[in-house]
Amino acid sequence: MSSSSDSSYALNSSSTSSTSLNGNTRKPHKANQAAWQAMNHLRQQHGQVGLDQFRLLYPVGSGSFGTVYACKIKKPVSMEFPDDCIYAMKVVDTQALKANARNRVDSEKEILRMVDHPFLPTLYAEFDVSHYSCFVMEYCPRGDLHHTFINRQPPFVLSIASAK
Repeated sequence: MSSSSDSSYALNSSSTSSTSLNGNTRKPHKANQAAWQAMNHLRQQHGQVGLDQFRLLYPVGSGSFGTVYACKIKKPVSMEFPDDCIYAMKVVDTQALKANARNRVDSEKEILRMVDHPFLPTLYAEFDVSHYSCFVMEYCPRGDLHHTFINRQPPFVLSIASAK
């Protein structure tokens, strides 16, 4: 289903500007996980994280502001960090957004930069490519809570096992 030359998910990376999280940003609850360590190693090797370092695998979903893709780092960063870490990349077409929507996207980015909590997805990097803004985040394979509740029958209550 995925290939590194899959043009259906390609973005023009000719004008990339990186605003990646800098090396001083810490996510202590993720510090020992391979996905966080691989991203930090990638940042140390290249100085910044950009679209050309990822392979988009498949679309996960879309919403009001953009589309989310499952992605991987194109090449293993080193033997220490296997290439099986899957990330979620949210891609937002900033030219297509109205001013108030653009402000909400910027607010989301700023909040994700600041928070470090095990119940919220971790923002690993963010960068701009042409007129797209991209967020590389923790991949949550079971989706988000909103869809979990929408797909349940009333009374919209999760079992203890589901909540864990």
